[in-house]
Amino acid sequence: MGRYSWNIYTLEEKLKNLRSIFAKTTDRKELELLYKDINHLSDILYSYNIDLNDCEILGAYDNYILFKDTFSRLDFLIPDFKIFEESSKFIQVPKDTLKTTSLSKEDLLDLTHDFFKSLNRYFFGNFMKNFRERESHILFKQKEDDYGVTYYFSYLKEAFIEIGRIYTIEDFFTTTHEYMHATSFQINGDQVYDEEKQIFIEIESVLVELLAADFYLKMTGDENALLFKSLIHNRFVQTSSELDLNLKLMEMEKFQREEFPNKKALKIALKKVFYDGDINEILNCINKDPELYLTGYMFAICLYNLFQEDKDKALDLLKRKILLKNSSCEEYYSNIKRLGIIPNLGLETYEKSLKESMSLKRKKN
Repeated sequence: MGRYSWNIYTLEEKLKNLRSIFAKTTDRKELELLYKDINHLSDILYSYNIDLNDCEILGAYDNYILFKDTFSRLDFLIPDFKIFEESSKFIQVPKDTLKTTSLSKEDLLDLTHDFFKSLNRYFFGNFMKNFRERESHILFKQKEDDYGVTYYFSYLKEAFIEIGRIYTIEDFFTTTHEYMHATSFQINGDQVYDEEKQIFIEIESVLVELLAADFYLKMTGDENALLFKSLIHNRFVQTSSELDLNLKLMEMEKFQREEFPNKKALKIALKKVFYDGDINEILNCINKDPELYLTGYMFAICLYNLFQEDKDKALDLLKRKILLKNSSCEEYYSNIKRLGIIPNLGLETYEKSLKESMSLKRKKN
């Protein structure tokens, strides 16, 4: 196997190893953890083995149903989503296209190492627990859009990372994002299988992307890092619109006291609201999970702003957030806010600063 590589056979060997350990283990806590890892690995392998031609691509109606199923216990977040949407409409941040780069795998990993080293000893130490195994635990693939995934197994304390390369500096930020997931799971492995925490699992990884952009700009002087921050902000603005569309559909169902039975009924409802729009284009904006990364971004902005004023305090709050005990989803939300990590806190200031920076860049060019 080549350097910086793993494949399905690597995971199959891990599964065999876990099953062998499971058969010999008597400790109840260990058995529970092994059971979770075995199921997780089995699901991953199943998804790898499915023929893509046999997979049904989810349409707008299916996505909407999945969104409702997930969002049924997240309505307490709606006021935060509304604040983000209103602010982003008022302060429009310009965006540009990222230029291609020739960063090698070694470049990406060296930059990621140096970025985590720049944080503090605690996060760097936990980062290194995964990074030391990089030659056999990270995989780079060419993709059409930015993509990354981290598979973490709590019993083994191992993370397998896959990075989709699009050959812009976004490859670096995707790498830091996924290594932050692996680092967070090293700090608190209970997060991996805690369904109540999944909606907040992107806070630290989105934060790291913003901090890594500043780090990259400082180290290289490459203003593509600034373009990246404006690019992802505008992506979240689009995500906010997609979320708002899903919420409007839910309100329509509530008003008419019945759910849309099929895609045809969904299209009829959309025509009532967007009578002069392209319905097929609008249908493409119905996302099954727009709330996940947007939630991470809303909280990450608060920590990002604090980091500029007091790095140590920001990282301490991040550590305490990761270590929070199990609780219900809404209780977890409240506990994060009690730490002082408030969604959208400083959003307007952040947007104005980003807008001014982009305007200055355009004037220079």
